Amino acid sequence: MSCFDGQTFRTYTRHDGLAHNEVFAIFQDRSEIFWFATDLGISRFDGETFKSYSTRDGLAHNEVSSIYQDRDGLLWFGTEGGVSSFDGKTFNNLTTADGLAHNAVSDIIQDENGHFWFATEEGVSRYTGQYFTTFTTREGLGANWCRQIFSDQEGVLWFATDGGGVSCYDGDSMTTFTTEDGLVHNTVFSIYQDRHGRMWFGTMNGVSTYQDLKFHTVPDMANKRVRAMLEDREGHLWFGTFSGVVRYDNHTFTSFQASGTEADDGVWSMWVDRQDRIWFSPFGGASVF
Repeated sequence: MSCFDGQTFRTYTRHDGLAHNEVFAIFQDRSEIFWFATDLGISRFDGETFKSYSTRDGLAHNEVSSIYQDRDGLLWFGTEGGVSSFDGKTFNNLTTADGLAHNAVSDIIQDENGHFWFATEEGVSRYTGQYFTTFTTREGLGANWCRQIFSDQEGVLWFATDGGGVSCYDGDSMTTFTTEDGLVHNTVFSIYQDRHGRMWFGTMNGVSTYQDLKFHTVPDMANKRVRAMLEDREGHLWFGTFSGVVRYDNHTFTSFQASGTEADDGVWSMWVDRQDRIWFSPFGGASVF
């Protein structure tokens, strides 16, 4: 895992206390504590020391892929064995036995009504706190394997699917967009909306934007597999790809490696912290920029 402050990289590994070098998600909570989803549990980082949690502490599964904090401050973790919530002391787990569509949970979000949505390999599950409702291709989802959920500025939910394009849900109906509508590829890894309201879709083979009901392919990102996207304070867009990071300053696309090395660093996830530093999780480690 790497962090970049604008001038230098700082990389963290197991030698610093990280649970595992494979970091799938980065999150900073409202108390400015960092949480890292790894292949061997969760690591909590207060800026000085790491503390890790695993199934021995009650986590549903040690392979963790997503982190979310709800409006009440509760932390949620999507794992390969279900979803875990954590109040700082105790884990509570939800699995297929409770109504979850599939135990492999790749993303979590809470909507404007307070309902939770879980992206899984067998559809998207909505959880009211008592009941589950699952959305699959039968309900209009592009494909059952959902990789990410994104809520736009209007509260519309967007679902990145594996092979079925991108679907959006306005609370009443599901609409799906594919290559037939102008999307560059039907396997979508990531979704983002910039400050101007423009939607960005990172796919298996490039990036598409969506604005004014039209898709546009980004030529400079051709053939790139984009797993993560974010916007920094200056309005620059960052793309985490399978071969490093690309920064777009609204004029030029600049590529570099996420660890400050010449290694071929694929990036799982990115995060901008309260100090405007950018955190990266390259394949096999983590860096802050």
